[in-house]
Amino acid sequence: MICKITEYIKATKYNIGFVDGNVRDIVTGKPLKVNWLKHSYKDRWFADPFILDVTDDEVIVLVEEWYDPIQRGRISKLVVDKRTFQLKHLRVMIDEGFHLSFPAITRKSDGIYIQPECGKTRGLVEYKYNAQQDTLENKQVLMVARYNDAKGYEYMVEAWQSVHERYPDWTLNVYGSGELHDDVIRWIQERHLSGCMILHEPVDNIMEKYLESSIFVMSSRYEAFPMVLLEAMACGVPCVSFDCPYGPRNIIRNGEDGLLVEYLNSQALADAVCRLIEDVPLRKQFGATARQNIQRFSRDAVMHQWDELFNTLMKQHRP
Repeated sequence: MICKITEYIKATKYNIGFVDGNVRDIVTGKPLKVNWLKHSYKDRWFADPFILDVTDDEVIVLVEEWYDPIQRGRISKLVVDKRTFQLKHLRVMIDEGFHLSFPAITRKSDGIYIQPECGKTRGLVEYKYNAQQDTLENKQVLMVARYNDAKGYEYMVEAWQSVHERYPDWTLNVYGSGELHDDVIRWIQERHLSGCMILHEPVDNIMEKYLESSIFVMSSRYEAFPMVLLEAMACGVPCVSFDCPYGPRNIIRNGEDGLLVEYLNSQALADAVCRLIEDVPLRKQFGATARQNIQRFSRDAVMHQWDELFNTLMKQHRP
C-alpha cells in the first residue's frame, strides 16, 4: 500500500489556476471559473503560487517547481499571459540543492522577501528578492574556474581590458582558487583592472551568482565537459567561450544559445562579450534558448539515449 501511495504521488502532476471572480464571489459561493496554467513541460509541475506582480498583460507568480530530474522542489518565477494563461517565461530563482516549497512573500520597507519552506531544516528560510536577478540586465559578467594554466586566464585578462575600454561600467566577477591565484592578481594589476575584474573565493551559493550575472565567459585552453557551462545555461545565462578542445562546442550551439569564438583569440572573445552587452534582446534570446537546449543533458534525456543504445546492441547481437 505504501509503495502504491508513493508511486501515485510521484505520478501526480499538480498545476496552478487563476480564478475569474472576486472575494465576494468566493464568500457567497458563486460558481467560479478556473483558468489553468498552460505549458508544454512534461518533466515538472507547479504548485503553491504567490502573486508577485500583475500588469495589464501579465501575471507574475512565485511557485514551487517540482523538477523530475532532480526529484525535489525549487522556487521559480513564472510570467503568465493574462489573456490566454499561457506560460511565457520560467526562471529558477532559488535552488539550494535541497527541497524548497511554498514560497511565501513578505513585503518590507527595504524590499520583498521570499520565505520558502526548507526540506533540510524543516523550517523557513528567508531570501531577499532581487528584481534584477532574472532580467539579464545586471552589468555583470561571470567566470567560474580554477586558477591554473588550463583556464587561460592571461587571455581573459587581455580580453577584459578590451571590454573595459568600451564598457567601463561592467564588472567581471571571477570565482575560483588554485596555484596561479597570485599570478592572475598580478596580470590584473598590470593592466589596471583591479576595480572591474574582481576575484572571489569559491562560494556554496554559486547558483545565485549565475542568476545575478548577464553573461558567462570561458577562456580555457582545453576542457573535458565543463559543468560550469551547463550550470550557467540551466540558469538562463548566455555563454561566450573559446572554441577549445573539446567541451564547449558540444554544449554551446553557436549563434543560437551562446557564442563560440576563435581559439585563444582574446580580441574575438572581447568582441563576443561586447556584442551581448550591446544587444540586450539577443542576450535574452540566447539565455531563454540556453535554458531549453540544456534539457538534452537532463537525466531523462541521457537515460533515454542509453536505453536506445543498449536496445540497438541487443538487436544486433540477437541470434
